[in-house]
Formats: sequence, structure tokens, C-alpha cells
Amino acid sequence: QASHMGSELQSCLVACPGADGVVCSGHGVCHNGVCTCSVGYCQDNLCDKSTAQHTCCGFGEYKDARTNQCTKCPDCAQGECSETGLCLCSLGWTGALCNVPCNGTLRTAVGAVMAVCSGHGACLSPMGACGCKP
Repeated sequence: QASHMGSELQSCLVACPGADGVVCSGHGVCHNGVCTCSVGYCQDNLCDKSTAQHTCCGFGEYKDARTNQCTKCPDCAQGECSETGLCLCSLGWTGALCNVPCNGTLRTAVGAVMAVCSGHGACLSPMGACGCKP
């Protein structure tokens, strides 16, 4: 196999999202963690909604249920914006914008989160406090 260098290597290291564990939901192409959706699918980085059946908002937007308008997502520091505009935090992070580290976060040598609350509880509060297992 040929060796991949530069941006090609980087694009292999950043995974794209997708419905049911399928990259770009099978309706797009992944590059550097961002899906470019096929024609006929919403450009929402999941590529799981057809334009014939949905009002499509752009990447980084969500459809506000109250106004039925596309609205810019909040800047979720360590997480992703949900379809309702709330931040869904990555493991080890909490708070409305996923910018507060959970107490006792254990990381690997390369910085990946292994456990929160020293592996003995769950991060329960927006301030990073732990709820310990009995």
C-alpha cells in the first residue's frame, strides 16, 4: 500500500459522524471530519435527511422548533450541537457549552479521555462535580 502524507494522512485521522455508525450515513464523502453530503441530502454533517422530506439547515445550525427557522448553534467547546440547539458534551466535559472539565478526568498519554471522576462515578453538575458510586 502507498504511504499517505500531509493532509491526506490528517483526513484519515479525523472521523466523520453518521447515523447508525455509517460514515456520513452512506450519503456523502468525509474529509477532515466533515461530511460533504450527496445532492438531495441536507448538508448538516450527518447526511441522514433527504431534502424532499426536511427543511435543511446548514452545518453548524439547527431548526428552532419555536420559530421553524434555522439558527446558529452555540459554540460547543468540547462537544457537538444537537438538533435542538443544545450542546452534547464529549466524555470528560460538562456545562452548557461543554467547556468545564469533569473532576477526576483520567486521560491516556495522547490525551484521550478514559474515565471521569477517577472511574468511580459520573460527572453530574455543570460545574464538573462528581456523583460517586456507592
